[in-house]
Amino acid sequence: MQYSVVRCNSILQKYKGDLNYKVREINEFEKALLKKFLEFPLVVEKSGLQLKPNLICNYAYELATLFSKFYENCKVIGSEKEDFRIVLVQKTKEILEICLNLLGIEIPEKM
Repeated sequence: MQYSVVRCNSILQKYKGDLNYKVREINEFEKALLKKFLEFPLVVEKSGLQLKPNLICNYAYELATLFSKFYENCKVIGSEKEDFRIVLVQKTKEILEICLNLLGIEIPEKM
């Protein structure tokens, strides 16, 4: 999970665009990330109501795994869908940072 945040930061530092994008088709890896993003508010709520921080941990692990698959299969910087994919990287980073913060886990700058 920490490594995924560090990787996101690295990608975002290389980005030089302005986030203007229109996407006609998304692939399975992009779609999986988008679906996972939608689960986040419910996971946090359920975790708080049931006093089960492991739900956040499980979610963060699953998101980090999906991000790794996305990164392995989808070029971000320099791709035709660079702006859209940067948004996916940024959102992944934001959610993982929140999860790690809620779990009391520090985020290193480099790994």
